[in-house]
Amino acid sequence: MEKVFFCGIKGTGMSNLALILQRMGYEVSGCDKKDFYSTQNKLYDSNINIFESFNKDNIDLNIKFFIYSSAYEKSELVEYSKLKYECFSYPQFLARLTKNNKSYAVCGTHGKTTVSALTTYALSQGKRKKFPFFSIYGSNIIGEDDVCFQGVDNILIEGCEYQDHFLLYKTDGILITNIEFDHPDYFKDLNLMIESYKKLILNVKQSGFVILNTDNYNSSKLEAFIKGSRADLILITYGYKKIATVSIENTINGGEVIIPMIYRSSYKLPVRNKDLMANYVGAGILSSCILLDRENPNLYLDENAIIFEEILITLFNQSMEYLQDFTGVSRRLEFISGDGDVLYFDDYAHHPTEIETVYNELRFRFPTKQILTIFTPHTASRTKAMMNDFVRALMMGDKLILTPTFSSARENCNLNDPSFVLFNRIQGKIDKSKLYSLNSVYYLGSDEDFIKRSCMEMTSNYICLILGAANKTYLIDEIIKFRTKNS
Repeated sequence: MEKVFFCGIKGTGMSNLALILQRMGYEVSGCDKKDFYSTQNKLYDSNINIFESFNKDNIDLNIKFFIYSSAYEKSELVEYSKLKYECFSYPQFLARLTKNNKSYAVCGTHGKTTVSALTTYALSQGKRKKFPFFSIYGSNIIGEDDVCFQGVDNILIEGCEYQDHFLLYKTDGILITNIEFDHPDYFKDLNLMIESYKKLILNVKQSGFVILNTDNYNSSKLEAFIKGSRADLILITYGYKKIATVSIENTINGGEVIIPMIYRSSYKLPVRNKDLMANYVGAGILSSCILLDRENPNLYLDENAIIFEEILITLFNQSMEYLQDFTGVSRRLEFISGDGDVLYFDDYAHHPTEIETVYNELRFRFPTKQILTIFTPHTASRTKAMMNDFVRALMMGDKLILTPTFSSARENCNLNDPSFVLFNRIQGKIDKSKLYSLNSVYYLGSDEDFIKRSCMEMTSNYICLILGAANKTYLIDEIIKFRTKNS
């Protein structure tokens, strides 16, 4: 049995890759920080050995591959291992997998993790459980702690644009959710990001496909590029525009989406925000196109499937029916607990647009509740570059607690914490703006302060929202304990 060692094994994508390789027959072990991550439970359940130190003596001398998280790229352990073993960064190893399998990627600034999870779900229901594929993305489906591994013929991955990682992959098809400026420590402007997406499209294998959300202005620009530079590709567009290949007709009506393409079939989805609804539609298309890449996609149709003249429409309709029962994605508007009339949610959103989407969805679902938010900015460069957008987005809540900026291994955080600058900007606008609901903001430095202040601010009929890329879900249990003790 060949052995693999992971440096940074508790990361969301890294832990999923570790489990996939174990399912393939590798003996897997790894190391990471002592901090608790929710991902480590599934690693322990699979009897994967985790060392909570970065000691080279923990590595078996006979390992086949050493795989490291980009967070530890410059560590002594990685530098040592590059001289001793066959080493890959996380995206480099994903690229290696894409060369040996029919491969598909979900890309875009926002929503790629959710669309990856939705597509995975749509490909693992009913007779599709026989479809030979596995998926690797930065989270997991709520209630399903294990990875999806049904075979090795096809691979679905989440393709990240940071440092052009997604350009490493050779894909048979891609989906692009949207493009907005992000990662200012790497991309100097939006045009450079768009150029990277063009290169991504050029990398798609001959006669492959591109699925494009044309509601987003920047991603819609790629439609003309694809037609002019990659006429061999099948292009499918989706969105709320009538000219889209798959047009979504109504935006908000109790979570219902109507797709005119399939004779006005309607689906009751568990979300209300139009962008979140579009994620479901994109996943319905992608799962159908992946199945169509098989010689006989009819093998994956349930007996009760409604048969249309076109097999794509038949597959799409069944995917959308499955997705009506989707349970959600961990740390994507995840409901954690209820404490009396306070509801606790956790979300990974760390970009202004993502934050606005979270607030809009919660307002749709719970129009009478107030929202207290504990937000951890990430990264320093992103917070500085998008300061005004963060101010606007975070003022959509009712009460706000800002923590110090989450440190990133890829940048040196300025001693003048941009989170404190953000606090001052928001505090200066609270009394001047009547357009937003925010009425109080705090900048605090410790878990104890976050917990106490949250309990002081929340009286009744509240949502407590943990927001950001930092691993602070644990605060919810502590807040509930404190409230119970002091009630």
